[in-house]
Amino acid sequence: MADEDDFKKKKVEEFTGKTLETFFVTTDYGCKRQDIVKFENGEETLLGLSVPYLYFMGFKVADEEVEEEKEQKPGDSATIILRKPMKDFVGLENVEESIKKAILNFSHFLSVGNMDEAYNSVRNIKNNTVWQNMAQMCVKTKRLDVAMVCLGNMRFARGARSTIETENEKELEARLAMVAIQLNMIDDAKELYRECGRYDLLCKLHMSCNEWDEAIEVASKYNRINLKTTHH
Repeated sequence: MADEDDFKKKKVEEFTGKTLETFFVTTDYGCKRQDIVKFENGEETLLGLSVPYLYFMGFKVADEEVEEEKEQKPGDSATIILRKPMKDFVGLENVEESIKKAILNFSHFLSVGNMDEAYNSVRNIKNNTVWQNMAQMCVKTKRLDVAMVCLGNMRFARGARSTIETENEKELEARLAMVAIQLNMIDDAKELYRECGRYDLLCKLHMSCNEWDEAIEVASKYNRINLKTTHH
């Protein structure tokens, strides 16, 4: 337990930047958190939100090679306005207004736990990217049932089959991690495995990603029964 506590403490200490939170505010459900957004390099202050974008005051981050060639001086970086899409709209910035509204309704009803209305909001959408984004939202909100519906509407048979094959796993997070892997959400999958203590599966994921140093570290601390196999 001490090692696990140290690991969690280390993860918290690794991130030293700022975060912001977005909420749905309604008379029926009050304030419900939608998402947590980490400030990226160059983003200083949030200016505002206009779906589907977040706007920041910040500065342009120069390439590393350019930084090495010239010495940075105070005032060299000009302040600019930065724009980036909300997580729910990555790849969907230019969809029609009806789809934007459907995505927001889906996210809202998902945040309040009304699965019937969430599905009704988007059931008529015929866009794989929309369903993929919503499946990713379901991973973050730990709604495996809705994620499976999204995979079905994506017609992603391999992903759905791989997830069904994890039904014997007793931990919800372990099953969600498989959905995350199928959606290429590798960092989220790693975090889910850590959360439920499935370091055996975390070790296998590191190995499949060719991250051998990380696999050996996990095996050494949390999964020593498979340490020799990992080294081999």
